[in-house]
Amino acid sequence: MITAKKLVEWFYYMYNNNWGYIFGKSGQLWTQKMQDRATNEMAVKYGKRWIGHYVTDCSGAFVFAFKKEGESIYHGSDTIYKRYCSSKGKLKNGFREDGEPIKPGTAVFLYDKDKKTMHHIGLYVGANTCIEAKGTIYGVVTSTLGHWDYWGELKDIDYTDAMDIVPGEIVVPKRLLRRGCKGPDVKELQHALNLWNGVNALDEDGAFGKLTEAAVKIFQSEKGLKADGLVGPQTWKELEAYINDKSDEKPDELATKLIKMAIAYKGPVEIDTHEIADKILLGLEDLGLTDVHIEMEVE
Repeated sequence: MITAKKLVEWFYYMYNNNWGYIFGKSGQLWTQKMQDRATNEMAVKYGKRWIGHYVTDCSGAFVFAFKKEGESIYHGSDTIYKRYCSSKGKLKNGFREDGEPIKPGTAVFLYDKDKKTMHHIGLYVGANTCIEAKGTIYGVVTSTLGHWDYWGELKDIDYTDAMDIVPGEIVVPKRLLRRGCKGPDVKELQHALNLWNGVNALDEDGAFGKLTEAAVKIFQSEKGLKADGLVGPQTWKELEAYINDKSDEKPDELATKLIKMAIAYKGPVEIDTHEIADKILLGLEDLGLTDVHIEMEVE
């Protein structure tokens, strides 16, 4: 059973992390290779804007959120309305026709009168606001309740405390970052890694490239985590703990450690050891440390 609050949190997660829309997707990272192979008309025309972003379609957002909580739901708006709602009904001007309040975590639907099916789905998150994967041009956006035709409280969702949800107090988890991702959260990651290593070894450009991946793997190895280059909750937790604790290691010790680990990971990470070493030494020079002793030779 998933709480309504958890469902709302996952939809805010998609919205706040600027997820895109690609028909048929439910939380995949959209790559250049995927774009080149796209056949859907809208994806071919507009999908380029979502390269480096995670993408979903309207019902795929529910598939993603349910999967994150260990549950499953059908990928399709009309089937969700017909088979996965424990109670449902019409909306009129943003209100339930039966006069009852609509609870955060309730699915909302658009009805196609010609086809007599639900052709689009979103989630009510509170304060007259819904979050939806609107289309390839728009991505994941917000809308008001007045935009929607029907509502449905979902099976496997616990609405016990749903009316206590306050949108402004929702804590949104960070998205999973990996090579190819772009955005302000990648820039935040690069900044955190630079604070950890004590020098500006990474360009804080918001693009998760091979050097950022190398630094992540180095950090993970140092902290006893699986060095897979994927930045999830455990990696963020370690980074935030380090930043909060303010390490007292000296810059020359940090530089030596980072270069040694870069060389150790040269093979699987596919980085230029000289490139990362040069960046570290230039960063030390920026700090006025021109006589730093590096306890090794870089060949």
